[in-house]
Amino acid sequence: MTPLRIEWKLAGRLALPCHQPGRLAFFPRTGYANNDNMHRVDVRLVDHGIQQQISSITMSMKTIRPKLALILFGMILGALCYRSVNSLVIDRAPDVTQHPTSGTGPVKWENDAVVALTNILPSAPGKATIIDGSAFSGGTYQPHTRDAGARIRVVAYASSAEPNEAVIAIFLAGGKSPLALASKPTVDNRREKIELSLDIPRAAGQLDLEFRVGPGQPGTIVFNGPENAPDRAVTVVTVTE
Repeated sequence: MTPLRIEWKLAGRLALPCHQPGRLAFFPRTGYANNDNMHRVDVRLVDHGIQQQISSITMSMKTIRPKLALILFGMILGALCYRSVNSLVIDRAPDVTQHPTSGTGPVKWENDAVVALTNILPSAPGKATIIDGSAFSGGTYQPHTRDAGARIRVVAYASSAEPNEAVIAIFLAGGKSPLALASKPTVDNRREKIELSLDIPRAAGQLDLEFRVGPGQPGTIVFNGPENAPDRAVTVVTVTE
């Protein structure tokens, strides 16, 4: 059995043991006097084995608490960093889009941005819509001659690490379905050339065109990829009469 020891704290007084169990005699700090100056107070019997365990647990909690706070802060910061990094890499459609100057007569629009894309653009014409994929070019074409036709030609480039297909499509602004669509398989980070031509026999006034690109299947393609390629790829759109 753990031995018990009597402990007391008496501010400003001198305490002495008393013969009676559970009692303590003490004298004023001014000195020892007669028995009339002696007082008796209750004392507590303290199991020092238990007290040491409680003290150890208290000290351990004080040590562990800052470490737990640091670990929690690191987990929150890591999640925020992960989210920030992903948001910069995937689906940066605004960075892909370059709207060239529109005008009357033939136009040539170019885009040399290299961007990873995941927004799917279905390769089936009946499934693709103007909200699929990501825009990479667009503008207004106004022919010189009234009611003249328009010949649209697109030469685009894309790559992917895993098997997929790069899909490009031509839309009229405000329309839902594509005027024309083309696709090409991609794999092994090889750059593929996707070509698309469309002849419009008669353009009644100006044409507001939008060009979109995306993977045909779930996954990632790199517009004008691959990334870090030694030679630069430039996607070109031309519109003539």
